[in-house]
Amino acid sequence: MSSSPHMPRSPAELIDRFGMILERFPELEQRKMFGYPAAFVAAGHMVTGLHGASWIVRLGESDQDALHDAGGEDFEPMPGRPMKGFLSLPTDIANKKA
Repeated sequence: MSSSPHMPRSPAELIDRFGMILERFPELEQRKMFGYPAAFVAAGHMVTGLHGASWIVRLGESDQDALHDAGGEDFEPMPGRPMKGFLSLPTDIANKKA
């Protein structure tokens, strides 16, 4: 993975926490997306992953509203190009001990 300003590395602590949480969901396939750890459902759709220092999740509309209210932000891997249905978790939620 590149360490350029466009593709910053995920913090080791976040990668570890992501891995610990995903151990609870053996049905998810773990692989990389954008060079970062991610998890996919059986049909190959990404449901969560890391991007730099952000933990992103894919949610339905009602859950998106709740996460926006809690401080979540729309995920844009490239400025001006949001991924529909994906939000970045607020830092306090992403860093919460499992």
